[in-house]
Amino acid sequence: MRFSVSLLSTASAAAMFVALPAAAQDRPSDRAVTRVDEIIVTAQRREQNIQDVPIAVTAFTDTQLEVAIVEDTTDLVRVTPSLTGGLNTGTGGAVSYFIRGLGSTEQVATFDVPVATYVDEVYVARQIANNITLLDVDQIEVLRGPQGTLFGRNTTGGAISITTRKPNQDFRASVEGTYGSFDRYTLRGAISGPLNDAVSAGVTVLRIGDDGYSRSLVTGQDLNGEDTWGIRAALRFQPGETWDWNLSADYIDQAKTTIGVNPLDPQYTSRTGLRRGNCSDSAVESFLNQRLGNCARTRVATLISNLTHDMGWASVSWISGYISTDQIFSIDFGLGGSPTPFGGFVISNDVETRQWTQELKLVGETGRVNWVAGLFYLDEDNSTYQVDTFATTPTATSALVLGDRLLDNGTRSFAAYAQGDFAITDQLTLTLGGRYTDEDKDISFGDRTRATYPAGFIGFTGAATSRPTTANLIAAGIPVSQSTSKFTPRVALAYEMNDDVMFFASATNGFKSGGWNARGTTAITNSAFGPEEAWSYEFGMRSDLLEDTLRLNLTLYRLEVENLQLLSGQPRPGGGIDFVTRNAGGLEATGLEAEITWSPTEALEIYATGSIADRQYVDIPLRNGAGGVPCSTTPEPLNCVTTRDQPVRFPESQATLGARYTLPTTLLDGEWSLNGSISYSDEYWTSTYNDARTATGVPFGGTTAITVPLSLTAATTVYNIGVRYESNDGAWQASLDCSNCGEEYYVTSSLVGLAYPNDPRRVTFRLRRNF
Repeated sequence: MRFSVSLLSTASAAAMFVALPAAAQDRPSDRAVTRVDEIIVTAQRREQNIQDVPIAVTAFTDTQLEVAIVEDTTDLVRVTPSLTGGLNTGTGGAVSYFIRGLGSTEQVATFDVPVATYVDEVYVARQIANNITLLDVDQIEVLRGPQGTLFGRNTTGGAISITTRKPNQDFRASVEGTYGSFDRYTLRGAISGPLNDAVSAGVTVLRIGDDGYSRSLVTGQDLNGEDTWGIRAALRFQPGETWDWNLSADYIDQAKTTIGVNPLDPQYTSRTGLRRGNCSDSAVESFLNQRLGNCARTRVATLISNLTHDMGWASVSWISGYISTDQIFSIDFGLGGSPTPFGGFVISNDVETRQWTQELKLVGETGRVNWVAGLFYLDEDNSTYQVDTFATTPTATSALVLGDRLLDNGTRSFAAYAQGDFAITDQLTLTLGGRYTDEDKDISFGDRTRATYPAGFIGFTGAATSRPTTANLIAAGIPVSQSTSKFTPRVALAYEMNDDVMFFASATNGFKSGGWNARGTTAITNSAFGPEEAWSYEFGMRSDLLEDTLRLNLTLYRLEVENLQLLSGQPRPGGGIDFVTRNAGGLEATGLEAEITWSPTEALEIYATGSIADRQYVDIPLRNGAGGVPCSTTPEPLNCVTTRDQPVRFPESQATLGARYTLPTTLLDGEWSLNGSISYSDEYWTSTYNDARTATGVPFGGTTAITVPLSLTAATTVYNIGVRYESNDGAWQASLDCSNCGEEYYVTSSLVGLAYPNDPRRVTFRLRRNF
């Protein structure tokens, strides 16, 4: 694909043009007059028309990505039913996806995500790498509901599957540049084509710069900027009709942060006194010795090999993937603002993750049965050096070192899977599938508390027996290894009423493996938690109506989750913050999802999506509050601070209405198009304990006490609009886009005391030359 962007950008790019499946297509003037064309997906690990797949899946093609406004994930999450999310707090290098209320805001390596990301069928284990892995996207598929059968890692929420463009015997090249608000610019270049009759190759490069849209009221520095570059190379061998070997290697270096704001301050401002660092070396040492922070730098290297051979009776694929991720960050999570040059509550991390996956996949057809079977293996090792400091007052001249430790953890996961689609009649198909997973995890801690710290930092004075070390965890009764073996089935029944309408019903089981709380500064707070399990029951309709000009897809679902893993960051008595995840009861939800695309004329395409849900936490156990006081009426996950219990990041309703109108022009020998969308989301909480905080009218001054719903994302309406030109020969493209044109301001994530807002309005001009 000529569009070299990160996963963060590619995901949001899909949203502006279309929120429903539509076919891969050429320029609008080349497509059928009114037909909503087909799209081929691999949601069941084999190629199928999306209208024939009994799964809740939304797909976006490369053409739809190219005509979209590229800003952030808010575009995607607002037009994909039941999907919410955004950048995680602080680092800017991780996207927290939630599907039907299941997701994770914790990116430390002892947690697995319930919404997994896949790149060319390779599982991306770490959330810190899920928005910067890709450069060259061909298609995105968002699968909703548990993925417990065919995909590499068992998940409860869903999966985002990315397919990159493969080089072929057609020569392609492009150069693109953009410039927009806050001096943001991108430069992209791509070239691909044949080296000989059997070998094709391609290279894509990317450069992004952004001054940032936020500002520190204390230091005057611009914040929330970006400095990114990347390169991707792909090689394809096709020595015969039965062999296809795709190799790719990419490297991304991204420096990007998201700075939290006090809800009482002006929009897009921060009160942090911690000066911006360059993230060029150890974040821990830079912060302790130079008092630099507010930086996050992530470097990801990816190698993927997919060798496929058609044996006649079946196609076999040997899929190998290696991902190396290095991340350093120091982020000020000061409670409501921290003018001190030490920051308020600062987390500094140096992270290294290495993962290796191997998969053997067979796809075949035997009589009236289409089947998929395979073996999967994951070997992952992670190392995280963590230092937490806390300034006891907003203007403190020193900071307390709460924790200084090294965390190592690893995962070994093996799975065998199989699924068959049995054509009982020409109209009725029964799907049976299952997956057996066996995995082992381990964890170890090393205490790195120093005898003396650089000037201004006060060393940790807690007892050595309470510090997070492997020995202390064992002494506290916390296991340092976990083993899980589980079988997860799937059954579905699909009925084709005619060539245009299909109904299906399904039951799918999935689980998310357990882990450890690894942010705690004492041994006892790094407790273990077990797997969560989900069953999803769906009834759906897929239809192409009015002579294939109207696509109407509906999915009614019932979700039941047990042993739900819930995370919260809460104040610790005596100062500081604890981050605690527990298996806290369950989640139940009943919802309806709709996706509509209508092409009434050759020039006009209209789309709409929406979802509604009735959801609640269930079977929540009681727990003790601060000082051991029982929470007799306030159960987990509310942590004794509120009586609200709304499931996190799960709005009752979401909807998007959009359109694209094209108009040929003889003056420039091309075509103009106007794109627009209106997206609405009901309010939802971004914190598991739905916190509202009491603050004074002016931070650290004033006398008027008010309550601020810190982690509540209010009901929002976002407008996007863009105008584009494309020459008839496809050589030139230009666009002028506006995202969040109404300047809607809302919270996308939160951490005790600080809120992290959405991007402001952005206007971007883009010019592209294709060769």
